[in-house]
Amino acid sequence: MAQRVLNDTGLVYPTRGKWDGEPLSGAIVFSCVDSMDVRKRILDEMLHGTFIETRMGVKHGQVYTIDASIEDERTMWLDNWLPDSEMTEEVSACGTSLTIGATAQLLSSIASWQCIHVMNGQQVKQTITACVDPFTLM
Repeated sequence: MAQRVLNDTGLVYPTRGKWDGEPLSGAIVFSCVDSMDVRKRILDEMLHGTFIETRMGVKHGQVYTIDASIEDERTMWLDNWLPDSEMTEEVSACGTSLTIGATAQLLSSIASWQCIHVMNGQQVKQTITACVDPFTLM
């Protein structure tokens, strides 16, 4: 993504491929890991900055965008978090997680627009829910 942004805009920005548990601040963090426990650890280590998280099912998903320095926003996210031990997911006949690329693309587009709004100093919705069957955006 960094290379594409560089090619399209000339903008160079720091990226990282792996988080090693160090405190995060002053950044926009996209949390798209498979573990809800790790997502919470990432947010717990953020002092400032914007936390953008996507959650996806086959036909629906949510995008959370919170300011890590605002306790009410952190609390709202935590109220909608479940530990890995309580998570259930849709699985295929062979036991793998079910996903649909189009749903992932929709959610990543929403997350990207949230990032653009944050970078432009615009107000964002803390939670956006998208459903594709029937199509609903809240």
